[in-house]
Amino acid sequence: MPQLLLHFVKEGEIVETDYEEGDAYQDVLLRLCVIPDTVILLRDGRSIPEDAPVEGDVITVMATASRG
Repeated sequence: MPQLLLHFVKEGEIVETDYEEGDAYQDVLLRLCVIPDTVILLRDGRSIPEDAPVEGDVITVMATASRG
């Protein structure tokens, strides 16, 4: 399976996860228990839509709101 690296800025974590051909970023986020509407995804500093097909890469995940 292909691999994707997600850098969660707020948590300071890098998560390596598998994805399947045809997955969108929102599919991967939901498997990691992250609600897609609560984050912004960046590749090379540029925003990417959560419904875009996953391309193996390093994706920066930034929280859009506090949770409490």
